[in-house]
Amino acid sequence: MPARWGILGVCFFVSLALTFVPLPPWAADWRPHWVALVLAYWIIALPERVSLTTAWCLGLLIDAGRGGTLGVQALSLTLMAYPLARFHLQLRAFPVWQQALLLLPLLSIAVFPGFWLAGMGNRSEPSFPWQGILTSCLLWPWVFAVLRHVRRRFSLA
Repeated sequence: MPARWGILGVCFFVSLALTFVPLPPWAADWRPHWVALVLAYWIIALPERVSLTTAWCLGLLIDAGRGGTLGVQALSLTLMAYPLARFHLQLRAFPVWQQALLLLPLLSIAVFPGFWLAGMGNRSEPSFPWQGILTSCLLWPWVFAVLRHVRRRFSLA
């Protein structure tokens, strides 16, 4: 049992590390939402182990790591995770490409609080980060395949 939690922890650690890897300015807008993708997979696959509390804690870690307003990413990931947790049985039945399409509005919900907060601040005209959402949806089939392999390899059922 502890080894299973360790595998999930490693997956989330890698996604957090990929979130904080510096990118050149031209590629920063296209950064996939790694934590949201990994969280989405594990909520669909193991909803009894990965829940809204996990989403909230990961969001707090992202907020603390970025030095932003504490709770914005926590709220964002929790808002995204709720429909996934609520409809995980239906989502499992969809093909991977349909899951990727369903991630479009869910990731939009996940990035909206940060976008809205930037608009409320003294920043000049924030643009909606659609590039990262698009990149994340395009990467979903590969993330799904890799994490499914991890789940099967370590018998996380």
